[in-house]
Amino acid sequence: EYGQKAWTKLITMAAKSNDTQRARELAEADKAHSCAVGGATGKACTKKAECGTDEDCVDNHCRNTLTVDIFAAAGYQDADKKFIEACGRDLKTDSDRCDPITPDRAKKWQEAGTLYESALNNAPSRREAPRGAMRAAYCFKQVGDSNRAIKNYERFISEYGKEDILSKLQKEDPKQYHERFTFLQQAYDEEGTTYYAFFSYPQAAAIYEKVANITRFETPKRKDAAKNAMLLENSIGRRDQMLAMYRIVTSLGPSADEKA
Repeated sequence: EYGQKAWTKLITMAAKSNDTQRARELAEADKAHSCAVGGATGKACTKKAECGTDEDCVDNHCRNTLTVDIFAAAGYQDADKKFIEACGRDLKTDSDRCDPITPDRAKKWQEAGTLYESALNNAPSRREAPRGAMRAAYCFKQVGDSNRAIKNYERFISEYGKEDILSKLQKEDPKQYHERFTFLQQAYDEEGTTYYAFFSYPQAAAIYEKVANITRFETPKRKDAAKNAMLLENSIGRRDQMLAMYRIVTSLGPSADEKA
């Protein structure tokens, strides 16, 4: 028991000192030891035992929750490293751009996207997850894998861009809200333009219609989306949907030409 506490203390110290490599090495060793013990008894090695309020309770047959957290963080860290390899740098400002895509970089983009997806599947609730979904989409877009890019944009919208989540963030964490809201706009923009580029007009129209109906977005953005949807619906002969979008355009301060 005392040995396990000392081991956990070492992992905690490494994690708190941002020595991620050392923390990961210790977590790997802890995982191997704990799972070996668990396997010997036939007990599932998946999580720390439920110990109530007893902070000293340690189940040597199960993985320590700190170890699980370290592996979850490591998944996003691995993806970030591969992203930087593919891009040539990290993207920290709007003016940052990645290096041109080469065959070698294309492989790295694919690997980075896959690593982000793996991290998301393993730890979808972490702080890094929303950004991970957007970066996964960006990676696959770089190599022309539109289906997987769209899949990750949709994942961001459905899991991290819901109205109740945004409202909560807006009240409790303005900085995170700004990031999430910016990502949400990007996700809709990229999804809509991708569908349009591949002549998937019904899907593109559906995206623009969603944007037009999101009151959280600024009026010009909503109006532009409604106009795009209106034109697409007209081109595919869906009059009812076209008129619905026309009504939104006329409700958002249309110009004389837009009224005509």
